[in-house]
Amino acid sequence: DPGIVHFALPALRRIKDQIDSGQWSDSGSLDRTIRQIVSEAKDKADVWKQEQKEACKKENMTDRLTEAEEQIKKSTSTDNTVNNEMLERIRSLKRKMERDEITVEDVTSQLQTIETQADEALISEDIRKETVRSIYRQLKRQEFSVAPPELIERDGNSFVRIVARKPSGKTAVCQIGLDG
Repeated sequence: DPGIVHFALPALRRIKDQIDSGQWSDSGSLDRTIRQIVSEAKDKADVWKQEQKEACKKENMTDRLTEAEEQIKKSTSTDNTVNNEMLERIRSLKRKMERDEITVEDVTSQLQTIETQADEALISEDIRKETVRSIYRQLKRQEFSVAPPELIERDGNSFVRIVARKPSGKTAVCQIGLDG
């Protein structure tokens, strides 16, 4: 194992130098010392491998968090409050990971929750868009003069308002929330 060799090599070189200078005469004691050096090197190599695995997991999770953050920023969802909340949760997870305050497994679980929430927001927005299109077309078919749909945000909620008028003066106002 190259890791064991890496960690044992300095101590084994010292022993070689000691043997060359005649400091070792007892082969039994030399054998025990070498076995101890190799055992310690194996332990150090195991710890190093585990640390490398954890660092790799952490780096991969940081990349996943960054990807999720970019996806949310690019999303077509118009509910900025929800988007901002998800982005802040992702940033918080990144900070906690940097300070080793959270495990990769916990981050994975929380990220899955955020991704599900983002998917639901996109689906809700798609439903609303289709509903707005349908209502708009229906009002046009009924000979209403329809103003372009207007996105309105109030108290952390958003809805699309469609205002339509007939030449006779009749008015229809539709407000479509995220639930359609």
